[in-house]
Amino acid sequence: MKAKDIMTSPVVTVGPGTSVHAELERQPWWHSTIANVSVTKGVVEFRGTIDSEEERAAARIAAENIPGVRRVEDRRFSIYEVPVSV
Repeated sequence: MKAKDIMTSPVVTVGPGTSVHAELERQPWWHSTIANVSVTKGVVEFRGTIDSEEERAAARIAAENIPGVRRVEDRRFSIYEVPVSV
């Protein structure tokens, strides 16, 4: 699947070979084991957890610089904010 197809598809989970995924995988701060990304009609959505607010900002900037991205929504939690049940 080409990046163009992902940006125009109604709902697509970003996977290997797509420009958003490829850009994130090049970054040392991206942890695909604790966060994931999907694209719906040019809207990038992050879910999962983050180590820091700097990591959140870096992911947003990386996604915003991909052609075809119209908006970025980050729904990740800081690992320090996740509620722990006792």
